[in-house]
Formats: sequence, structure tokens, C-alpha cells
Amino acid sequence: MQSTNTTGTDLNLPAQKPHEEPPSENMVWIPGGAFLMGSDKHYPEEAPAHNVKVGAFWMDSRTVTNREFKKFVDETGYVTLAERPANPDNYPGAKPELLAPSSVMFKKSSGPVDLGNHYNWWIYVAGANWKHPRGPASSLQGLWSHPVVHVAFEDAEAYAKWAGKENIYNRIFEVSTRRYCSITPGQLKRWRTSCRPAVIRSFRSVASSMTRMTANASPIVSFESTSRPVS
Repeated sequence: MQSTNTTGTDLNLPAQKPHEEPPSENMVWIPGGAFLMGSDKHYPEEAPAHNVKVGAFWMDSRTVTNREFKKFVDETGYVTLAERPANPDNYPGAKPELLAPSSVMFKKSSGPVDLGNHYNWWIYVAGANWKHPRGPASSLQGLWSHPVVHVAFEDAEAYAKWAGKENIYNRIFEVSTRRYCSITPGQLKRWRTSCRPAVIRSFRSVASSMTRMTANASPIVSFESTSRPVS
């Protein structure tokens, strides 16, 4: 998540540090600037590469934990999308059992599979949600410092509003990774190999980092070494 943007500068100029303290704990300052966003050499939706200007901003250095999300739920009574039954009007003809509260979980395959069929590695599990991350029989015991999962975009938006922040979007994510990594204009995907995975993971937007349940989740403290101001 990020706080309100401020005046932008060119990415090639020296980073300007703010005079005020971070709005909340575990936030780092990301100087804004103008940069070439997207790529003409990868997926069609990333083209055309175009100039974008982003103001400087404060940004969370890590993802939201189960402990933090529980505080939000306890104070607001919020119910996530995965905890609600699906609206039958949106799925005419669907079997009632398929409308039960559920979420997607990763299913490890036994070997190579057809990559054109995502059902080979994702499955819907009834009763899976942020409180039961590995299915209805699981709990958050021992996972309080892990990133919260099974959270939809609308849930992340509600959390961000409660926290007095906002979710980051593509241009914010890209400018923050450029500040940490050596990414040349038009090479959007270079961060996959040139940037340390821990850095990239620490800059995931709340919306994306809170939605998926992977097979080997790690506590957020695993990435705290990357939580440093950008200079």
C-alpha cells in the first residue's frame, strides 16, 4: 500500500528524502519520476511503451500479515469475498454446492502438465478463506506473521481504506521496482532475473499479495532485510 503521492521528479535525478517521518511503521520513501512504462517486446497488453510520471510516495515495505488483517476484521466486522456464498444471479444454472463460500488453492502436479489449462494447478476449495488458508480444517496457528491470503481485490481495497492508505497500481509498482533494480527502459520483465526475489516480493501490491495461497508460504520477517529507504 502507499500513502498520498507528492511532487514527481525525473528518475535520473538524485533521490529527495522527505523531511517528515513515515505515516506509519514499516514504510519506505519512494522518489517519483518520469519513466518509460510497459514494453513493446513482451505481452500485447504491455504495449505500447509510454512515458509516465509518478509523484513520490511512502510505500509499505512488506505485505499485510494475518495478525494485521485480523485487527481490521475485529474492528470493522468485515467479511471477505471468500467467506460469502456466490451470488446465483452471476452464475445461472450453477449447482448449489458450487456457490458455497470457497477460494482457490494451489495444487501441486505430479509432473509436467498442459499449461493451457489452469485447472491443472488451481482448484476451488469450499471453506478456504483467510482464516483457513489451507482449507476448512486448517487455522492460523503459527501463521500470524505470514502474509494474509484468500483476499480479493475488493477486500484489499476495504483494508487499505481502513488503514488510511491505498492500493498500488501498475505504474506505482513499476517505479518502485525500478528504484531498487537496474531495469532499462522498455525491459519490463528484466526484473524477473536481475532483481532479487525478496525485493520484488516486498513490493507486491496488497491486492496481489493477499489473493493467492501458495504451497510454501513464508513469514513476512523473511523479507525485512529489504525494508530500507531508497537512496
